[in-house]
Amino acid sequence: MVNRKLVYLLSTLLLFVCFYVFISDFSEFKNFLNDRYLRFKNFLFLLNNTESKKRGNLNEEILRELTKSLELVSINYEYGKYEVKLRKVNAIELVNLLRELENYGKVEKLEAIDNSGRGIFDVRLIVSPL
Repeated sequence: MVNRKLVYLLSTLLLFVCFYVFISDFSEFKNFLNDRYLRFKNFLFLLNNTESKKRGNLNEEILRELTKSLELVSINYEYGKYEVKLRKVNAIELVNLLRELENYGKVEKLEAIDNSGRGIFDVRLIVSPL
């Protein structure tokens, strides 16, 4: 038979084990929350200390200047947005063009089709000035 003292001892031992498990899990959770809080505070610090980009005004002359070394098909202006079509643009030139366009406006849509498989694209861009 099991006596009362043994039952009390085992239940106390079980209580201490549960308490230890709870404390260790709580400690891990607290460390996780502290880590997330510090990351968030670091993000806010970086966000508050960023310099805003000064953007130029986007117009057709600037688009023609940016695409002068590329094979420009057309530039259309509709509903406050420019549609630019280019032919035979390699990937590096496309990346450089996109980086320059981001200084003047927002690239809303980009279609680049490579039918040759050599990294030479037919490109259609829709760019809106900011």
